[in-house]
Amino acid sequence: MESSKDTYWHNDDELELARATILHASQMPCNEPDAIVLMLVLEVRVRGLPPYQTAVSRLVSPELAGRLEAGTTLDVRVNPSTPTNVIMDFRSVLF
Repeated sequence: MESSKDTYWHNDDELELARATILHASQMPCNEPDAIVLMLVLEVRVRGLPPYQTAVSRLVSPELAGRLEAGTTLDVRVNPSTPTNVIMDFRSVLF
């Protein structure tokens, strides 16, 4: 399993829409009030690639953290040349 790094791409055309399922979610220590750091292990499914796992950590609100649990599926965007770098679309979980 590879670890995702927050990488920002200059061109959104490079990003491909994909789906990810949370396999494991755990809280990490956080110094921010009203926020939680979550470590998520994801199974990502991108068209043209076999499913793969990656780990990401994100600072999220307590409300969102309560919705990000094992089994939850959400939209993500990936760059096919570096598919372990995942940008999560939390709107797919909130609405």
